[in-house]
Amino acid sequence: MIWRTPNGRAFVESVDGDLARGGNAVLELPKPLVQVRFLEELKLILRQKGRGFLSVFDLSGRSARASGELWAILRDGVAWDTVAAPPNFCSPPALSTLFRAIAANDRLSFLALAGLDSLEPQALGSLARGVSEWARLARQPSEFQRPSGLRLVLLAPPAFPETRTDLFLSKRVFWGVIRQSDMDWALARLLEETSAQVAPASVAEGQAEHLFLKALCLGLCHEDFWLMERFVRALPRSLGEVSKILEEHPLQRVARGRELPRAAVAPLHHPSLSGGRPRPRPSGKEEKELWAEGLLTAGGQSGAHPTLLDETELERAVAAAQREVLLPVADHVHELLKATVEMAHGPGIWEHLVKDDERRADILSEISPFAFFLKNEIKPKGSFAVHLKAAAVDCAFSWRAIRHANSHNRLASFALILQAVEDLREFGARRERAWRQERTPMGRRGGAGPRN
Repeated sequence: MIWRTPNGRAFVESVDGDLARGGNAVLELPKPLVQVRFLEELKLILRQKGRGFLSVFDLSGRSARASGELWAILRDGVAWDTVAAPPNFCSPPALSTLFRAIAANDRLSFLALAGLDSLEPQALGSLARGVSEWARLARQPSEFQRPSGLRLVLLAPPAFPETRTDLFLSKRVFWGVIRQSDMDWALARLLEETSAQVAPASVAEGQAEHLFLKALCLGLCHEDFWLMERFVRALPRSLGEVSKILEEHPLQRVARGRELPRAAVAPLHHPSLSGGRPRPRPSGKEEKELWAEGLLTAGGQSGAHPTLLDETELERAVAAAQREVLLPVADHVHELLKATVEMAHGPGIWEHLVKDDERRADILSEISPFAFFLKNEIKPKGSFAVHLKAAAVDCAFSWRAIRHANSHNRLASFALILQAVEDLREFGARRERAWRQERTPMGRRGGAGPRN
């Protein structure tokens, strides 16, 4: 699903654009992303747009290419039987000879080189030099000339040497591409796909599941759509259930025994609080290796993949995400409760009952002091009758408990969220009945005509 998200799709499209202009591309992606259909998506786009066919050549475990010499890789990676005048490989041919032989077919073709992480640094250096030379050969004498010949796509590890990039050799790094908007997009579609399969026991339970699930995905999934899909299908309601899902994660084998830099565990600001800017790219060999394995990501509350986190760190990451999901709801509930009181008592009720400016500001800005003030000092009146006040107090204290937990970096349990949603729905229903009765001529006392 990652390649169907808006920014994931844009990344594939950008690579397609590089190749369509006759360029070559060096791509840095974590290994798990290469395994989740990136090349299939790129093949599909190239085919749909009539660019040409993309073939894949995996260098892992091929000792004959251990030197990293591009001519040797092309010798075994290209279907030379389709070339009109294939070169003689009895001695190493020049790259220009190979390029002209393929370009003589007057069409554009593409070769993806995978498994580069299996090469030694010296071999990677040789390959980088060869690719730079190949890109120089791809330069067109005229911008009106249609590109032809072979173009290369390298799925490179972070250790791949820097190459001089230009129009005919681009470098694209996946770090920071996926944003929270992509995760929201994917979550909405996964929920839509599964909604018909498992119906919640009640509307309140469904809403609570959504709030709990959204925070889990925000705090733990980052670029991991495998994990998001499992969460959506299993609907875990506790960290214990989350841990059981993580035990089945494909990255468990890679994560086991890895030391995690403490900086990668430190909670980060949610991207929406930093203008959507991604984290700085991995610094140092260890962080780059973790990112290449898919264990370090650019988004969310923690840069570390959850398979590397212990129970305390998992709770901290999810609690931080719950602040993004639940506290705006708590603030909305607070405003709703204040408006309900003012409908019955008038907007001047706060100045009338609370003379101290600082205390009044606290009550009007925080649901915690408001809940106690509502319970102890606001009297039933008019539409704000006894039963509506009782429902309002229950609602205020439920959402106060959520704010209190999240403000102290603690997880709000599913049971607590469910209770808060139920109390909010009960308060909303009682408020609607009270207002409907208030709008009825003569209320419940009968009679016709408007009230004086």
